Amino acid sequence: VCGVDDRTADRSAAAVAAAAPLLERFVFYFGFAGFASGRTRVFAEGWRKFPGATHVLALDPDWEPVPGTIVKSQLDDRHGAYAFRVEDRNGLTARTMDWLCHFEEGLKFEHELHEQLVRPPGGSTDAKLLTWVFAEKEKRVSWHSALHGHSQSRERYLADIGVLERELEREGPADGHALFYLGVTHLAALDAMLGVGDHDRTNQTDFHVAKAVAYLGRRLEPAVAARGAFEHTWAATRWLAH
Repeated sequence: VCGVDDRTADRSAAAVAAAAPLLERFVFYFGFAGFASGRTRVFAEGWRKFPGATHVLALDPDWEPVPGTIVKSQLDDRHGAYAFRVEDRNGLTARTMDWLCHFEEGLKFEHELHEQLVRPPGGSTDAKLLTWVFAEKEKRVSWHSALHGHSQSRERYLADIGVLERELEREGPADGHALFYLGVTHLAALDAMLGVGDHDRTNQTDFHVAKAVAYLGRRLEPAVAARGAFEHTWAATRWLAH
C-alpha cells in the first residue's frame, strides 16, 4: 500500500508497479494535512483493501533495507510489536523503531512530526527485537530537495519548527513531545548553519541557542517530565548539559 500526498509530483504509482509487478498492490493519492494523519490514512486504506493481512510495516521513503537483515520468518502471532533498527543518514548514529506490528483495525499515528505509532487497546504488549536493519539514504529527488535544498538544511529545520510550533499551540504549552522536538530542532538548525570549526556569535546563532534552552528547560519542568517519555527527559537533560 503506497500513499502519495499532493506535495509529490512524480510517477510513484508506475514506480511501484515496476518494482513489484507480481505483488498485489494499492496506490492512492490524498491531500497532505500532516504526517500522522497521512500515515493513519494509509493504515485505514490498507485495512480496507487487505483485511486479511497479518502484519503491517510503515516506512519512510528514504529507508532502504540492508540486504540479508530482513528475515520474515522472525514474525509470529505472539508478539504485538516488533522493533527494527534504522541507521541514520549521517552514518554515525542509529535508532530503534517499532513501526512493525500485527495488522488490526484502528492503528494510527500521533503527532504530525516525529510520529508515534499507537495500537488499539487490548492486544499483546510483548515486543520482539528483530535483526531487520534499514539505512536512511539521502534522495537526489525528494520533497526536501525540492523545497529545502536537502534534508539537513537550515530551511528544512525551520519548516519543521513551524509544524512543531503549531502542534504546541494546538496541544497546549505543556505538551512534552512538541517541547522536546522544538528544542532539538533549533539545535539542528544551528548545526546546519555552522557545520564544524569555530564561528562568531550572531543574532541567528543566539536565537537558536536561546530557543533550544528555553524549550528543553520547559520539557524538564516536573509536571511535564512526569507525563513525558523517559528517553526524551534523558536526552533533554543531556542536551542542556552540553
